[in-house]
Amino acid sequence: MNFKNNKIIIIYVVTGLCHYNDFPSICADFKDKVMLNLLKRVLMLSQTVWQMVLIGAVWWLSCALVRFTHIPLSGGVVGLFVMLFLLGTGLLPVRWVSEGARVLLGELMLFFIPILIIVVKYKALFMAQGWQLVVSIFVGTMLVMLSTAMTLKYCYRLRRYWVKYRHH
Repeated sequence: MNFKNNKIIIIYVVTGLCHYNDFPSICADFKDKVMLNLLKRVLMLSQTVWQMVLIGAVWWLSCALVRFTHIPLSGGVVGLFVMLFLLGTGLLPVRWVSEGARVLLGELMLFFIPILIIVVKYKALFMAQGWQLVVSIFVGTMLVMLSTAMTLKYCYRLRRYWVKYRHH
């Protein structure tokens, strides 16, 4: 695409209508480097937001499907199968949801906040023995985070070893 006006490029980027790989050809005539870098960042952010909206829309439609058809499964499970079907058949290209999924999975810990559930559900117990619960939750969370970090560290180390081994 050849754009004559920089305002059209900005609108095209902010709305997320172009893919990041198309960005160099779209902005080949764009002279302002600071604005170009800003547009790149806005493009990546807008695409990530649109991808998360698309993932949320699949989940919301799956929940509506479960309510309408009375399927004995949760909307999230049906949404998982719908997304698997869409990605597996190629109806939904992976690049349309990859960055949004990466961000959502990266922040997955924020979606599971067991401390708040405990405080709300067992308020009397928390008032009586709260410090023990806080310590056990903190230690448990730290152990999960540490074991995840160590597992990733060793998996990446193993992957590097395999890559070296295959190339030599």
